[in-house]
Amino acid sequence: MSSAASFLYIEVNLLCVLICGVILIRCLRSIDKRRKARYFCSMTICFEINFLCDLVWRIIDNHHASTPISLNYLINCLYFSAGTLGCYFWFMYAEISQGGWASRRQRNAWLVLLPALGLIGITIASCRTGWVFSIDENNRYLRGPLHLWQLGLSFAYVLLTSAKALCKAFQKKHFERRMELLSLAAFMLLPLGFVLLQVIYLGQVPTLCMGYTVTLLVVYLNILDQRITIDPLTQVYNREQMVRYLSHKLRSAGEDSSLFLLMLDADNFKHINDRYGHMEGDSALIRIAETLRRTAPRNAFVGRYGGDEFVVIGNAATPAQIRSLCQQIHLALQQANADALVPYQLDVSIGCAIQHPGCVTIPDFIRAADADLYKTKREKKQRS
Repeated sequence: MSSAASFLYIEVNLLCVLICGVILIRCLRSIDKRRKARYFCSMTICFEINFLCDLVWRIIDNHHASTPISLNYLINCLYFSAGTLGCYFWFMYAEISQGGWASRRQRNAWLVLLPALGLIGITIASCRTGWVFSIDENNRYLRGPLHLWQLGLSFAYVLLTSAKALCKAFQKKHFERRMELLSLAAFMLLPLGFVLLQVIYLGQVPTLCMGYTVTLLVVYLNILDQRITIDPLTQVYNREQMVRYLSHKLRSAGEDSSLFLLMLDADNFKHINDRYGHMEGDSALIRIAETLRRTAPRNAFVGRYGGDEFVVIGNAATPAQIRSLCQQIHLALQQANADALVPYQLDVSIGCAIQHPGCVTIPDFIRAADADLYKTKREKKQRS
């Protein structure tokens, strides 16, 4: 490699190290310590090590005569091992995002880790066998017969979860979840094109490093976007996102639009908080949100309006369809209560607003839904 190409390689790698370092520092300083956040942080650490090793390797390759062979072997072992672990942590991050099998039990996560550990073992063994890489008598790096297999099997983690996200994106019944799955599929496919470039150009340009960096940046921006638009407790959209969504729907709707808004209020929520504690109250809100996400029709919007109030926005051809949806929500909550084995009955009161000539703005919708909600709550109290 010429001195100019080598200098470009080092410059690009150094830029990737700095970008990844900034993301890593912000992740480590974050107050979010959930499993999903920990996996993302672990993934970032692995890729940072991968970038640093690639940078040091290029410097070593330029001064191979004065560098110990043992250090060259160590750097390459760390490079491949960190890349493999990064793909594993990436897989687990996506599995948690999708609620996949591997994320449900710690034992499953360990089972998924086994292939990665096997690849790391083969990489370390290459110091003697030359399977993945070798260092010649001139202290030069050479690719081994299993080099592409090592990269390919590592990226199998990415391919599997990417294909899974893409398939599930077209099966989900609600707007916000489908968009999230599509974004997962998109940013997980992104490095694969850079991998092909890395193979084609035989390492003359650190395209794989660039691919990792761009992908990490996309993932991190997606996380920031979720923090802005997603309610942290219930993981449905927040009130600000509801206003943006409803504003867009009202602007694009025609006079014969079938747009509706459901305002849902948890019954006796104060009693649950007072008697069973705020942790149980949080669990009840999460149960309502998960029930709405499962029950809401295709392309519907599910959000938390505030406190114990939620909204569902969608389109329905007839009022009968809306009544049917409300009944489905009540039945689904009954089943959720039975599955959770809680000592209280969790239900919601529902108010509905349907677009018509006198209901064309966001305040109109909220007032109409609130009025119908209070009417429903009064009727429930009278019956009890």
